Parts: sequence; structure tokens; C-alpha cells
Amino acid sequence: MLAVGVVNYIYKFTMAIILTPLIAFIQGRIENYLGHDLAKKMKLQAMGFDYFCFLSAIDWMPSPFGRGEDDPTEPAPERDTTIRPGYTGGDTRMQMLVRLVNSRTHVGINVKTDVPNEVYTVDSIANVFAGANWHEREAHEMFGIGFVGHPDLRNMYLPTDFEGFPMRKDFPLLARMVKPWPGIVDVEPLPGGDAESEEAS
Repeated sequence: MLAVGVVNYIYKFTMAIILTPLIAFIQGRIENYLGHDLAKKMKLQAMGFDYFCFLSAIDWMPSPFGRGEDDPTEPAPERDTTIRPGYTGGDTRMQMLVRLVNSRTHVGINVKTDVPNEVYTVDSIANVFAGANWHEREAHEMFGIGFVGHPDLRNMYLPTDFEGFPMRKDFPLLARMVKPWPGIVDVEPLPGGDAESEEAS
């Protein structure tokens, strides 16, 4: 049993030494890595990253409507609209994120690409990873990102005549404008608080 554990440890250590530079290269800031070159997409598969986990988008624009935690009884604070892309870097408002896994070594990587600000469009990867088809449709419907080469970008959740993209930060959540977040409004006094002491007197 000990021998098996040692062999597994040596295998994982060796794979870490071999794969760490590769993972660092891929996880680094790779401009348009998922973009315009089919050969690059195929190369990821050839390197063993054959399992597609998910694809999604990130909108780095701060919400102009504030946060759900803002107190509706107070005046709205001044909003900072500076786009800060966080740890993943990037130069654009929108980014695509894809998670791929090597099914033999169980090593997973995150690959991201910037979505151009001028036209929210990137190339589809559904021709390489069939599982991306549904995820691209969802990202198109919720974020308004186009996928060149996708066979069928129909809506899955929203009516076809729906206007806007609900996952974008500048999409107004009208329900929250009409009725504030319940956690802010429905605050109950704590036991032994000021309200109970006033009633007792």
C-alpha cells in the first residue's frame, strides 16, 4: 500500500514539473486564444485537454444601479464607472472564460479571451468542443455576445422578442427598483434591543 502511495506521489510530482510551465503559459493572459485560429483550438485538444466543462462571460463594468445592499432610504451614493478587470487582467469590458480538463491527468485549465468592445463577437468553439454549443447560446442570450460560426444562436430561456441582456451590469433589475431587496427593508430588531426596552418602559 505504501509503495502505491509513493508511486502516485512521484507521478503527481513529475506531472506537476512537466505541466506547470504549460499551465502557466495557457493560464497567462493569452489574447484571443479562443478567437480566430482553429489550429489553436485543436492544439488544446491535442495537448490532452479533451473535456469541456463550461463557458461563460464576465462583465467587468460596475453596475450603474448600485448594489443590492445599498440602503434605499438613503440618497444614492456616487457611482464609480471605472472598469476594473480583476485578477484575470484584460483590456475590455467583456471577457470569455472556458474551463477545459485533461481527462487522463485530471489537470484543468481556465482559458480566457477579451471580447472586443467595438463588437461583442468572438469565434465559436462549438466546432471543436461540441458541449460548448449550449453554453455559447446561453452567453449570447444573457450577455449579448455573438459567436461567429455557431450553427444556431436561438434563445433558450427568454422570449424571442425580449429586449436587452439580463446578465449585463447595465441591465436594470426593475423588480429591485420597484421593491428594494427584502433584507434591507424587513429588518427586525434583535432581542433585547432598543425597541423592547422602550416598550417595557
